[in-house]
This record gives sequence, C-alpha cells and structure tokens, in this order.
Amino acid sequence: MAKILFVEDDLAFSESIVKWLETSHQVSHVTTAEAALLLLNERSYDCIIVDWELPGKSGFELVDSFRKAGGHSPMLFLTGRADLSSKLTGLDGGADDFLTKPCNARELSARIEVLIRRGTGKHLQDVITIGEVKLNLANRQITIRNKLVRFTQKEYDVLEFLMRHNNQSFSTTDLLLSIWPSETETAEGAVRQILYALRRKLKVEELADFVKTQPGGGYVIEGEAAL
Repeated sequence: MAKILFVEDDLAFSESIVKWLETSHQVSHVTTAEAALLLLNERSYDCIIVDWELPGKSGFELVDSFRKAGGHSPMLFLTGRADLSSKLTGLDGGADDFLTKPCNARELSARIEVLIRRGTGKHLQDVITIGEVKLNLANRQITIRNKLVRFTQKEYDVLEFLMRHNNQSFSTTDLLLSIWPSETETAEGAVRQILYALRRKLKVEELADFVKTQPGGGYVIEGEAAL
C-alpha cells in the first residue's frame, strides 16, 4: 500500500478523491502548502499530489521548496489551467506529471501508479494472482495454469487494471480514462475491441467468464487477489 500526500483546498473535490484513493493507498490530506511541508519534514511519501492554486504559498512554490530541500518523491500537479505554457512551467518547476481539473478519479489513480513505478523502478507488487490467472508485473507476462499466454500491450493493460481493481465494475469510458493517455484519440469502440480480443483469448484457455459483463455495460473480474 503506497503512501500518498494529497494537497488540495477544495474540500468537496478532495472528499471524493480521497475516498477513491483510500481503496488502495494510505492517504494524508492537507489543505495548504505550509501544512504539507511540515509533513514532508517528518515523513516520506511514495507520491505527492499538489493543487497549483493553494491559499498562501502556491503549489508551485511547494514543489520548488521540496525539490530544493532534496525531496525526490514523484509529484503530480492538479490545476484548472489547461494551457501548454502552464504545463511546461509546472514540469520545469519539478513536477513529474500534470492533470487538468476536473479530473476523473480513476485516471488520477492510474497516473499515480505510473509515477510510483517510475520512482521506485518497480511495481508496487511483483505478482497478482486471481484464480488460475497469474499476472507478473515485473516482466508483464501472464500465465494461466502455469502456461504462458501472449497478450498485446493494451490487452495486458486492461487485464492488469481489472485485476488490480478486482470486484469493481468499470465501463468502457472508465477504462478509456484510466488506461489510455489523456491526449489519446482512442474511442470507446476501440476499447471494446480490446476487451473482445482479450476475452476471446481467455475463452481459448477455458476462462470465458474471467472478465464478466455487468448489467449496464460494466466489466469486472471477481475473486480475491493473492499478492
């Protein structure tokens, strides 16, 4: 379970984001840069999410202070600024990623996952096993009953996401926002094609119901994960 510091003064927005992140991470939430710096002096975090426009010291100043003090944790900016110059300013100032508000909680979660992997040089877990399917996060290989089964990159990405979030249902829109880059031109139809191909390969391995379809068009992998 990764430790996340979330610095955001919009309480209504924060409540929904924190509730989502706490399903898989340990989250500390503060509303000012000053409070964040106090915590950062006392403990370390696997990822820091910072709102650009905070009361008092800005998020940009927080990132700058943290980096100048030798802080290396990956940092992600949240902001209402969508222009390229603001994005470049934030990245040049020490942030590792940039997400425009309002943002989807699942996309934010996916971005955090990428930053943590990049920062540690490895995945949070080495292997996830659900039933007869074993997913190796280090080498991106999938074995079914100890047999290596080949999947495309996107088929793997979808299967990994659903296995990480087992027992949760996701629509094609959710999967598009969570897995594909925000700049992508991929449509929901392409996501359905990936799911169709993925499930066809699972059917060949006699696991046609491993990825289930929920009423209303959601997709879910049921079962407890052995980590």
